[in-house]
Parts: sequence; C-alpha cells; structure tokens
Amino acid sequence: MGGIQDLPIELLFLIMECFSDNRKCFVARMSNRFGGGLDFPSFVRAAHLRYIRQERDLASLGTEAVEDKIRQVFDSTRDTAPPELHKFSVSALCIMLELGEDATRIIDMYSQEALANMAEKPKAEFYIARQSTELTQDERRRFMNVAFTFESYCLTFFYQRKVLFGRDNNFRQMFFDKPSSDTHSKNKTVVGRFYCIMSYIRYKHLEILSRVTWRLESIHGRAASPSLTDGTRQYLEQRFLNSIHRDYEEISVEYSCHLTCHGLNILVGLQEMSIKELTRSTVTTYLGVRELDYIDVSFMTDCPDFRSRRLYWSWYPREYLEEILEELHTLGLNGDWNDTWSRAIPFWDPSENVNPYGKDYRGLSKFWFLHRTLYRL
Repeated sequence: MGGIQDLPIELLFLIMECFSDNRKCFVARMSNRFGGGLDFPSFVRAAHLRYIRQERDLASLGTEAVEDKIRQVFDSTRDTAPPELHKFSVSALCIMLELGEDATRIIDMYSQEALANMAEKPKAEFYIARQSTELTQDERRRFMNVAFTFESYCLTFFYQRKVLFGRDNNFRQMFFDKPSSDTHSKNKTVVGRFYCIMSYIRYKHLEILSRVTWRLESIHGRAASPSLTDGTRQYLEQRFLNSIHRDYEEISVEYSCHLTCHGLNILVGLQEMSIKELTRSTVTTYLGVRELDYIDVSFMTDCPDFRSRRLYWSWYPREYLEEILEELHTLGLNGDWNDTWSRAIPFWDPSENVNPYGKDYRGLSKFWFLHRTLYRL
C-alpha cells in the first residue's frame, strides 16, 4: 500500500475520485471490521508508525531524526477520543486496513491454536470450558488491542540494526504503566498479554525455520558439504544446514528474535510465500543474522559483553521484568510460561484486576503469569 505514491498521476486521480465518492462507506466498513470496542488510539498509533517507516526519505535520516518522527506520532495519538477517520488520506486508511488485516490474521491463528491447546488439558490450571471456538467481541478486542500495542512497540524501539531510544523508560511507560502497588494490578495482565503475543510470533518464526530445515534436509541430507562448484544457491543452502546442525540453539534464538522485533507484517508475508520463496528468504535471512556484527535483541541482558565488544539489548518492555524472566530461564522454569502463552491464559479472564493467586505469595503478585512455577516451589 505504501507504493501508491509511485503510481502514474492519471491513475492516482482516478483512485482519488473513486475514493472521495465512497469514503464514508469505506470508513464505515473498516470501522465495523476492526472497530468493535477497539482502542482506536493504539490502532492509529501503530498505523502511523508503520506509515512513516514507508516514507522514502526515512533511510537517509539519522537516529535522532527518526526518534523525533516517532515522538511526533506519540504526541499526536495521546487523545483517547476516536479519530475522525473520514478525514484521513487514502494512503493512511490503506495502511490502517493493511495493519488491521495483519492483526486479524495473526490473532485468528493464535486464538484458535490456544483454544485447541486449552481443550487438550481439561484438568489443567486455568482451564476454561467453552461452548464455541468463536471469539466473543470482548475477547477479540483484547487480542486486537495487544496486537496493535506489540506492533507499535516493535516500530518504536527497533529500526534496521539499531535499537531506538536506548533504555528510555519514559517511552516504555506509554505502553505499560509501571505498577507501584497492588491497586494497579490491571497492568500485570496487560503485560502478560503482550508477552503472549510476542512469544507466539516468535514460536511461529521458529516453526517456519523448522519447516525450511526439513525441506532442505530432504534435498541435501543432514551431512551437507558446502561447495561453490555446486552453484551459489546450493552452497548457501548447505551452509545453512551446517549452521543449523552446529549452532541451532544459539543462532535460532538470534534469528527468531531478529524477525519477531520487526512486527506483524513480516510473519504474515512469510506465511503467504510458496515453499520455494520461503526457503530462499529463510536461508538468506538466517545466514545474514548469523553474520551480524552484533545482535539486534537478546532475551536476558542489556549489559555489554566486553570480551567480544558486542552490545546486547533487551527487548522486554520494562527493565524490572528482565530479572524475573532471567531467573525463570536460569532455573529452567520456562515450561509453565510456555503453557501460559500457548493457551493464551491472560486473554480469557475479563477480570483484569484480579490476581488468581491472591496478594501474599512471595511478593510476586504483580506478574503472576511469569511466576506460576516459582509460586509452587
């Protein structure tokens, strides 16, 4: 949609004339499709951030100039009143439509897989019996709003190979208010939903990686011997397989984080590719990430590694959550978190201000969704 400015001027005039005649109908249909109880400021913010990423001159700007553009978006989307969509440009509405379709596709997949996982464990903690697999309007609103928040987060803090705004918590507070007491307990569920979306998208990227690996192993075998005499493409595919078999745990984390921090659209785009296109894209991206001078994002730390002089940045939305997640990882307690996001547990309970474990368990009530295992130790 961002390429509309490249069309011949005569065609643009025809599009504008048609759009002007049908603007109200177009806006009404889009509002009905994506607007049922949505937090429109988060929708508009994510769309606006996606819009500026498609501007032609953005690549020539320095980091500070890009950050200034993002600040302007936040300043213009602070108002909680529904935006006047009938005043938006054609390209802006097209990007909103594209974003809404991306979010809808991903949450439809995620919610259905989560409900299937829920149905397989009727005796599990937080099990919810359902008569229908269709999302209610309120459930859809929760998924959509978090998807838009995730998109905005990615487009705010990650740009090319840079992490924008450093560790500026003022910007992070626009996504998540830091809980100062149990009276702010609603925030813990919102953050939990954010992590669920993030973990699901990362999982889907790893799933695609496994699919491509299986295909290439069926062609080249597991013991590949890269040779340029076989041609460039075969050489790269064999290098890819060797890297997968040698450093899968380390490189797959870097690869999946690298793709996840680019937001919703890249996953949708990969899922629409043929297996041949997907293989080519995955091999190129995987080897490119492997050879980066530094890692875009890391799970556990934002401390520099002085031995390798590589800077590791965390992508978690709040600094105070990193220690919790690092503790879970260190103790090998990720299993319960995987169960939490795979069943989308924080999305199903509408009582966002209720801590399911009560107030007094080990002082961990702010982030119950990360502490299910620690609570039982």
